[in-house]
Amino acid sequence: MREPSHFPTNRCWYRNFLHRHDTTADLPATDDLYLPGVIRATLRANDEAVLTIIVSNEEISSLPTHCEHLSHYCCEGIEWQHQFTENLLQPQRFFDDASGTTPTLQLRVLPLTTTPDPYEGGKEYLSLLLQASNHFLSQHRSPYTIQRTYSSSYMDVFASPDHYMTLLANYYGMDSTIRDILIALPGLLLVTGKYNEALSTLRGIALYFTDGVLPDRQPGPDLPLTDSDYGSVDTTLWYFYALDYYLRFTSNYDFLEEVLPHLKLCINRYVEGTYHGIRVDETDGLLSAHKPGKAMTWMNASIDGTPMTPRAGKPVEVNALWYHALSLMSEWLHYLSHRNVSRHDASFYQELLTQCKDSFQRRFWYAAGHYLYDVIDGPEGDDPAIRPNQLFALSLSHPVLDIEYGQQVFETVTKHLLTPYGLRTLSPREIQYRGRGGTYREQQLALHQGCVWPWLIGPYFDTLMRMWPQPLERQDTHLFREHLWRKGLQMLQPFQQRFQAMLLGTCEGILEGDEPNEPLSQHQFLASATSIGELLRSYTTLAQLCVPAMEAGIIGIR
Repeated sequence: MREPSHFPTNRCWYRNFLHRHDTTADLPATDDLYLPGVIRATLRANDEAVLTIIVSNEEISSLPTHCEHLSHYCCEGIEWQHQFTENLLQPQRFFDDASGTTPTLQLRVLPLTTTPDPYEGGKEYLSLLLQASNHFLSQHRSPYTIQRTYSSSYMDVFASPDHYMTLLANYYGMDSTIRDILIALPGLLLVTGKYNEALSTLRGIALYFTDGVLPDRQPGPDLPLTDSDYGSVDTTLWYFYALDYYLRFTSNYDFLEEVLPHLKLCINRYVEGTYHGIRVDETDGLLSAHKPGKAMTWMNASIDGTPMTPRAGKPVEVNALWYHALSLMSEWLHYLSHRNVSRHDASFYQELLTQCKDSFQRRFWYAAGHYLYDVIDGPEGDDPAIRPNQLFALSLSHPVLDIEYGQQVFETVTKHLLTPYGLRTLSPREIQYRGRGGTYREQQLALHQGCVWPWLIGPYFDTLMRMWPQPLERQDTHLFREHLWRKGLQMLQPFQQRFQAMLLGTCEGILEGDEPNEPLSQHQFLASATSIGELLRSYTTLAQLCVPAMEAGIIGIR
């Protein structure tokens, strides 16, 4: 006979509860914990008994608590996730507002396991990625319902719902860092076919444009935006990146016209000068940012208000993103002029991007090391530290670096920075390198001085894909395609271990730079949207590569 479950409500407090993990990280380590009761139930092997726990702030009487209903909803959820995966494995059609003929995205299961059936393991890998992608969707309150401490010139362009769908930068920290959201968006929302959610996210973020610049974060009910939140040079440029992906998937150019005033104003303000010393240097067309005591790139860790990696001057990835944004503006305006009766002049952007590229080739190439400077024209001159930021000069859809330099950059990054779980933020040969973090302060020091960030596997993967077609003298293109495909599989395979360790079914945002690359203990870097998003996007890129090759019989499984 099955024993009933019990919930004795002993209701007791545990005072000064000690979190030993936080103690080692120099974080607040004591807390008062309330225990309402203990659930006791007996589940035996080979028994069909199910233990269901409902936690809700609604009246229990209003919830469907009958066993039959609960079992139905559980099975329904499992079936929805299964069907979600199966639907994405069918040919996906992009939208097209002109000819009606749409390109096809074919997401295939990759053989990412050593079991007798490699595709079964690959399907489990993909399913875990897709399940993890759903964790980061969230509803965000519109700025119309949040007190604002600034004004915007184009607020009337948008509708004013109370809430809109957006992404969380990480699950446990519940952060709304806009840069991370924009980086993760292509993988989390577009690869997974969530086009409406992608539009809602981009439209919602656009609400926070002020004078052509985006803030570092989205506001909260008790955290309105202030001028200090407009403190990064690259976040606004990542908006161009995410929007480009959205347009390639949907061809929704009506939305492009909707946000075009913001994009134009952004370019103008960057050229003229805006927040925190962000300005284009008119002598070389490169983008500079410098404010004492402030880190303005994605490497923005600080201790007691002091930035650990300030990178003042002209950072390499910022100028790669700047060139990319200018190229997109020129491309988009040409398209809109062709599409509409009204004419858009792209010559201004063409002049800017031409000067930017010419200067980039000349100024950023570090001839002695055969790679790119990380920052030029900084307070202490040019910085030759080997960092992953140089990859963005090759990985973006409009690369600013000529391909003749690309192979040397790629080889340098591979040699010094590549690990099984992403890229280090600094080469171990550098004096400032820190491969481990113990206390909170030590972890902050290590974040961008050697720690591994899994999301950087995305730009590395893009660069790998961009390298392969270039050597036209290759005798066997098919053989090289298979080599590239297998190389991609080797890069994705180790992350399967991350789904089965510590955080089940997801991937951390940061790991130590030294082997065995353990994750950092700080909770705010767990379950990272950028990690999952870039893994999904890279998975899709590799799946697209294998489709024509498999259909032609070029790639097989040995």
